Amino acid sequence: MRLEKQRQAELARRQGSTKRTILQIIWFAIAFAIAYFAANIIFDAGYIDKRVITRSLTFISNRVYRDYFATGIVVFAIFLVIQFFIQFGFLLGNPDGRRKTGHASARAQTEDPLENRFDT
Repeated sequence: MRLEKQRQAELARRQGSTKRTILQIIWFAIAFAIAYFAANIIFDAGYIDKRVITRSLTFISNRVYRDYFATGIVVFAIFLVIQFFIQFGFLLGNPDGRRKTGHASARAQTEDPLENRFDT
């Protein structure tokens, strides 16, 4: 009986994780596309020059690969900034993110499968 309750609690906790995973992959693709276009705009406007980045990449021999690698570095940096601000906004907007730890509440966040251990 106890193992069955633990299994049901695990299934209830994992329910809906496929949809969240698919949405997260879609969001990562959108954020990557935004970061790629933003990096190209930054390079075209002249805020950052690819030559500055490629000079520091002495371990890559071909010039073409250096340009792609420089673009990839800037895209990844913009991608991380986007993810940071989205996570920070989620923490501010979500009630679970704003709750201070250590405060007692009437209801637990996770259900204890052994709470009703005397039920048959």
